[in-house]
Amino acid sequence: MSRSAVESDIRETLGLVPEFLTEIPDTMIEAEWASFKDFELAETAIPNKYKELIGLAVSGASSCVSNATQSLLAGDSGAGWTGRLAI
Repeated sequence: MSRSAVESDIRETLGLVPEFLTEIPDTMIEAEWASFKDFELAETAIPNKYKELIGLAVSGASSCVSNATQSLLAGDSGAGWTGRLAI
């Protein structure tokens, strides 16, 4: 699959292409995206909603505003928040 096809799939799934994925070399992007989907987005013993809430808690504990914002705005899991974040 070409990089543009992978990025199209990423946009369709996430709504945008995160910056960390743009920095992955073309030869590895397909495998990295497949791994990301398998580990981050697939249903596991821990529901996605709880994974997002855990990520938000870790972001808050580590004072990482970027990750906290991303976790809050991730609406597909059911844990998302659509209001404004005061920073």
